[in-house]
Amino acid sequence: MITDSLKIITKEQDLPITNLECNTFNHLEFKIGGNSYLLDLPEYKFSQNPGTDFDPLVSKSPDGKWLAYTDKYNIYIKSTQDGSVKQLSSKGERLYEYGTYYGWSDIIEGENGERPKRLLVNWSPDSRWFQTYITDMRYAPEMYLLDWSIDTIYKPKLLSYYRGSPGDTDMVKMIPVFYNVSTGEEYIKYQLQSTHTDPIQYEWSSLYPGMVYQENTIRGYQSVELYRCDLYTKKEELLYRETSNTNIDNYESNIIEPWNKAIITTERSGWKQLYLLDLTTKALTPLTSGTYYVNEIVQIDTLNNTVFFLPLAKNPGAIHTNGTLYRLGLSDLKEELLTPEDANHDISISPDGLYFVDNISTLDQPTHTILKRIGSPDSTVEISRAAITGLDSLHFRAPESFTAIGRDGLTTLYGAIWKPTTFDSTKIYPIIDQTYTGPHTFMYPRNFSSAWPDPTNPWQNWVL
Repeated sequence: MITDSLKIITKEQDLPITNLECNTFNHLEFKIGGNSYLLDLPEYKFSQNPGTDFDPLVSKSPDGKWLAYTDKYNIYIKSTQDGSVKQLSSKGERLYEYGTYYGWSDIIEGENGERPKRLLVNWSPDSRWFQTYITDMRYAPEMYLLDWSIDTIYKPKLLSYYRGSPGDTDMVKMIPVFYNVSTGEEYIKYQLQSTHTDPIQYEWSSLYPGMVYQENTIRGYQSVELYRCDLYTKKEELLYRETSNTNIDNYESNIIEPWNKAIITTERSGWKQLYLLDLTTKALTPLTSGTYYVNEIVQIDTLNNTVFFLPLAKNPGAIHTNGTLYRLGLSDLKEELLTPEDANHDISISPDGLYFVDNISTLDQPTHTILKRIGSPDSTVEISRAAITGLDSLHFRAPESFTAIGRDGLTTLYGAIWKPTTFDSTKIYPIIDQTYTGPHTFMYPRNFSSAWPDPTNPWQNWVL
């Protein structure tokens, strides 16, 4: 079809498709060469999707009536109906900038150069409010780099970026600010300045106008606070506070307003588990328990009263670094293992909760992708299987897993070692130590696609 319609020579195993999305049950949307296309599945018709040009520096309100943007470090909105413009902020200046954020990888060229332009606007569902930040870089020092890779200029290029170190107090600050679209009211939360590495997060209520949920991870990761805020009355209600003497590892909260509940993760038992938080009484009810770690809440099916989650170290005898998918019934707290294979599972569940796509792999087992109907173990359909003949022809050597016991004498630690393709056990090789002890992440390759920390390493004369 692609060959006939676009006159492009293609191969079945090498389609020039990117950004494949199933937006409805009847249509697939994808891109080829920068152009967007639609495939009508019932009639199997192929057409170009003109769509609209996406501008990352403009944000349209959900009702389509307003466009938010920045100009000279201030935030504006423009009516899509009559073209009228409202200036909402007036105190913006260079390094104290409204409506923006500092990107983790933003690089600044030269002395006092401009950073990449950014826009961050979080609209309420009813388009009456939006939330953004003031990014304050006035007192933050820069770290510097020298780029020696450009031969034509015969000297290094000066680059810089903002990044704080432990104990620094002069970091980039993110100050939350809210705007009432109809009145132009500006509500700045000066007392809640956070660092750009952990800005305060907001989630709008889907039921109550002007209501927003605020999640604030306190710097140091020893405290997380969840509030419910009324922008009309300016009242705030503390719903939950998580604390730790060490650190909180990837706290997660999922607000379920029709139930007036939230499903959260907490390590209060010593293991990261799921709990149900009553937003009225603030009571906590454990949903899971055991000597394992809940890595991720994949999906909450409110219609069927079900939670899908990925735990680690739950299955006896399995490799504890691999995530497996479980279904938890909230009525009876019955758990069901949906992915029995001893491998890592990267999961995508259909919106109706009936099917899931599973990318199965390990650090040395190539990915194969299957489709399953939940509750029907015999309904498995294989979608694809990664071909690694190209890697084999290059004598690719997959990383090897190993274990060691931690200094507590009890905990099993998992590691991986990469050897060069020409590895000779009788020779001595230099070893590069690429460990990261956390918190919040680890370097161990949990799946096949992450087993390449440095694509050139297999052909170098060292061990990683």
